[in-house]
Amino acid sequence: MGRSGARPWEAIGRYRRYWLSAFIILPACSAGLMLAQVLADRLPLWLEIPTLTIFALLFAWISAGFWTALVGLILLMRGRTDTAPGSPELRLAEPRPQSRVAIVMPIYNEEVERVAAGLQATYKSLQHAGALAHFEFFLLSDTRDPAIWLREELVWSALCQSLDAFGRIHYRRRPINNKAKSGNVADFCRRWGKNYEYMVVLDADSVMNGETLYRMLEMMEGNPQVGIIQTQPLAVNRETLYARLQQFAQHLYGPIFSAGLRFWQLGDGHYIGHNAILRTVPFTQYCALPVLPGRAPLGGPLLSHDFVEAALMAKSGWEVWFVPSLSGSYEEVPPTLIDDLKRDRRWAQGNLQHLRLLAGEGLRPAHRFLFINGAMSFLAAPLWGIFLILGALGSLHWANTANNGSTTLFDWSWLADPMPFWLFGVTIILLLSPKFMAVLWVMHQRGQKEHFGGLFNLLASM
Repeated sequence: MGRSGARPWEAIGRYRRYWLSAFIILPACSAGLMLAQVLADRLPLWLEIPTLTIFALLFAWISAGFWTALVGLILLMRGRTDTAPGSPELRLAEPRPQSRVAIVMPIYNEEVERVAAGLQATYKSLQHAGALAHFEFFLLSDTRDPAIWLREELVWSALCQSLDAFGRIHYRRRPINNKAKSGNVADFCRRWGKNYEYMVVLDADSVMNGETLYRMLEMMEGNPQVGIIQTQPLAVNRETLYARLQQFAQHLYGPIFSAGLRFWQLGDGHYIGHNAILRTVPFTQYCALPVLPGRAPLGGPLLSHDFVEAALMAKSGWEVWFVPSLSGSYEEVPPTLIDDLKRDRRWAQGNLQHLRLLAGEGLRPAHRFLFINGAMSFLAAPLWGIFLILGALGSLHWANTANNGSTTLFDWSWLADPMPFWLFGVTIILLLSPKFMAVLWVMHQRGQKEHFGGLFNLLASM
């Protein structure tokens, strides 16, 4: 077990989350009551109750994003990251000579040359940092296409030869790709995990700086209670318009949201499944994924494994830290909308499956919230759509039932009431102000706005 006595950050984390909960719940309830006054005597209960419920839920959702961005901006403007007592950044230890790290890269029918290039860049960076002795690389193939897997073997052999890395870069292909990526990593842990105290998981498009990898190892060595340390990978390298929009948004908005998330989470952080270091033994022992009863889409194997693995690690007593201050961590986003939708379809199903785990015994409250937050990422848009439909039905109902002698289709008397305008204004502020907070942070950094094409182009691209 990773837990050994009191953890100094826990009381701070509870205090912060109590305030976050208050800042989310109280305004949402107040806004719901204001809307109830606006709708009073205008709608039947069968329309009013679902309208108010969805509005309050969505108001709470955007409030969480607003407060996270605001806290992140304040932290960044003050020139510091959040280092509460117990933060892994505060305790670094020189790796022991016997400390070994497996850098694993699960692949499935990937562009082989791109995979090899990313792995080579990471390998050379570690070599340049003088830290290569602690690390070994594993290409874990689930590829089914014979032509691709033969290409994988040829490229792996050529890569090892060019780097003189036979015995340090390994290749393994599973004959049966059970449970996809999570099963691929689990198979490695069962077969070879005992030989490596730590494991860094990379995606096929991931690249990491050698100094960053070594710093993560120092953090794990100095913090034996930590099970996972997650970096914030930056999206890079794509050139399609769609991908560049995604990269722009992440580079602009990511810093303030990442700093805010770290402030709320502390040692109950999230794990995104890659660009992170894990303690291999507890991950193998405690993070086996359940198979949900029933049929798909909400039953069967979990399609989104990372949040669940973090929750299981924390449940077993180990700390999970998100450390956005670790630079030198990179990934690539899907190049087209179609590619992104394919990935999002899987993520949406997986995050909705997480709702079935909310009542799981022993899960920490912060990770239950992460399950809800992840599901809301995909439920928010359809809920907004339902809210608009309910609003349209409400307007038609009022027009058809109001007995005010008006000959117009709609009753415009509500325009005299300032409350709807207050609600609209507050909603717009909560929804859009994080964008301007991000611009404010860019402007605060000398020379940073030029990276976004100057202030005019930055504002025009928001």
